[in-house]
Amino acid sequence: MLGPATLAYLDAGDFVFAGTGACSGLHEVIHADKFIRMDNNSVWAPVRVLFVAVLVISIAALGVAAVVGGTWVVWLRGAAVAAASVWLVALTGQAARGKRAAYVRIRFVSIAAPIGIVLILLAPDSGYPVWMKAEQGVVGVLVAAVALIVNRRAVREAYPKGGKLR
Repeated sequence: MLGPATLAYLDAGDFVFAGTGACSGLHEVIHADKFIRMDNNSVWAPVRVLFVAVLVISIAALGVAAVVGGTWVVWLRGAAVAAASVWLVALTGQAARGKRAAYVRIRFVSIAAPIGIVLILLAPDSGYPVWMKAEQGVVGVLVAAVALIVNRRAVREAYPKGGKLR
């Protein structure tokens, strides 16, 4: 197990990381403009709120389908989006704890999902009623907002390839 580490603020607006114990030889200066604390909610709290909103909207859509009688396509899409939302909320927690794989998955989904939703909205005979297309439009906007948050340069730099968190 690694020993405790020290993170100190320097006058120049930078941080220095100094390891102790098993990582006592590790010293690194981290520039303040690239520093994101993984326990800081400034990135992951809004992402979690957006994914929970998608979950709530998806469950509401399933409720509407129950009342108005949705087709199998509506039930399948609604259930799939609700299940994906639960998974994405869980991934958000992992990414907030510094897991790069979770961050990469969130980035991929937040870019791919709105593109797929646009295709659903544009398809003339997709099998989705107008109310579900409207619901999917809202979901697409929420997920696109996630993409804007997680694809910022500072966030990308906090999850470098090779597994080293900055």
